Amino acid sequence: MGILMWFYVGDKRKIGEGFSATNAVPLWKQPFVVAMADFSLHLSAIDLDLLSEEACRIAGVQPVSLTVSLTENVGGNAQTQSADVVSPQWIATVASIADHQVEGLAKRWLAEVAKEHSEQPEGPTEDTLQAIRELIHACQIAREKSLPLVHAWSL
Repeated sequence: MGILMWFYVGDKRKIGEGFSATNAVPLWKQPFVVAMADFSLHLSAIDLDLLSEEACRIAGVQPVSLTVSLTENVGGNAQTQSADVVSPQWIATVASIADHQVEGLAKRWLAEVAKEHSEQPEGPTEDTLQAIRELIHACQIAREKSLPLVHAWSL
């Protein structure tokens, strides 16, 4: 089973506090969250690093992992959950990916994931394509509105 993972755009302090607390209202429904992407796709932590590196290749920039692009912890306990701000450079790279590039990115990413886990590669599902599109859209909003993007995960 994978880790539950999300990306949120909005007030980083409130996102961190909201992620760390047990709320009756889901975080993505809070007024301080402007956009979100749900990556709860039965992934491991390294899988998003592989997505990041493939996104960089498509954008024509030096590959960088998501892990090294996390700049500030704003919530969680780092043992079973965490909420971390993503660097503006990472946001700009992902935001630059055009919609017509999403399927190619998904195929390349899933091939790398399969190689990493010694599995047969599978084609992208609609959920995978939607998650990537949501992430690109969230990054575009974060860049346009000069808002932080927070990556959150939970076991």
